[in-house]
Parts: sequence; structure tokens; C-alpha cells
Amino acid sequence: MKRLVARSQNRTKRVQMGNEAHLECYSGENVTVFWSKIDQTTKEEQEITVNETTLHFDKRFKSTKHVKTKKWVLSIKYTQRSDEGIYACHIHTDPPETQYVQLILVVNLEW
Repeated sequence: MKRLVARSQNRTKRVQMGNEAHLECYSGENVTVFWSKIDQTTKEEQEITVNETTLHFDKRFKSTKHVKTKKWVLSIKYTQRSDEGIYACHIHTDPPETQYVQLILVVNLEW
């Protein structure tokens, strides 16, 4: 019996609050990728996209595939404080892989 072991990678992305955030996930060819956000209190995941289909009610979220770089990008327009947190990019490969991106929003304190 073949044993599946999930691989994971972690990154941090800092974005000016109010700007658009682009979270990157690298995958292989012809795989299903879905993005979710992890609730820091309950640790439950809320699915946001599957491939280029947005499941989240908030249409500020969009997932795009870049064929040349084998990269999926989750874009979040007009970032808000509630967007901060850990996002998971689940890649359906054998073995499965999850890449985590922590989104940190910063406020420009220059007057």
C-alpha cells in the first residue's frame, strides 16, 4: 500500500491595508487547487476558490492560474483588517501538498 504524506510550505506576505493582495501558490500541471482561509479561533477552514471558481460570497477574492510559471495567485481587492490571517493553498497531487501564506496588513504611519 502506498503511503501518502502531505508536504507543506509556509510564507508571509505584507500588504498595505486597502491595497490589493496577491498570494502565490506553486503547483504542477493539470492539478486541482483550492484556496481557503483558516479561522484562528476555531482552526476551521473556509473555502474561497476551487481553481478559478470563486466560492466565497465576497467577490473581492479571485484565483488566477499563470501557466508559464505554474503558479496560482489568490487576489484580494481592497484589503480589510478582517482579511488578515493564514491562507492555505491545497494542491491535489500525489502526495497532496499544502502551501500556507500568512497575510499581514500594514498601515502607513507617515503623515
